[in-house]
Formats: sequence, C-alpha cells, structure tokens
Amino acid sequence: MNLLRGPTYLFTSVERFDRLAQEDARQLVKPEGPQFERAARDIRRALGASLLLVGAAVLGGWATGLVLTRWVGPATRSASAVLQYAGVGLLLLDFTRSNT
Repeated sequence: MNLLRGPTYLFTSVERFDRLAQEDARQLVKPEGPQFERAARDIRRALGASLLLVGAAVLGGWATGLVLTRWVGPATRSASAVLQYAGVGLLLLDFTRSNT
C-alpha cells in the first residue's frame, strides 16, 4: 500500500481505502469487504475522539493555568517541577496499566 495514499484515503474516503486495501491484500488472502470499511471507520472514530480529548485537555489546562495565575500568581519553580513530575507519573501509571 502506498504510504501516502493509504492514510489519505483513510481520512477522506473509506470506500477508496477499502478498494486500495483489497487490492493490496489480494496477493495474501481474499479479504471480506465489510471488515476493511469497519476497521477504517473505527480508526477514524478513535483518532477523532483522541484529538478532541487532547484538545479539551489542552484548553482546560490553559484555562486553569490562566485562572490560577490571576488568582494565586505565577507558580514557583518548585511548584512547577512538582506538577510536571506528577503529570509524568500519571502518564506512566496509565501507560503501565494499559499495557498489562
């Protein structure tokens, strides 16, 4: 599969992605039609949900930081370091739980 056309079709036209995937898979195994369309829709939906979640987290963090800076004042270096280590700890904790 062409590395440029495959992802482009995945996001722009599920039917074209399905045709491209079927052509690519013919040499290996005869694919079933609906499975590729369903997989492409699932991938598109998951990526869209992830982008929305990340965007909401960024906006929420920015707004919280703005409000706290105005009410409490700028964070000290030690407070910033503690928050960064806590954030990394949460990410690593979630990563280790999701890979078990």
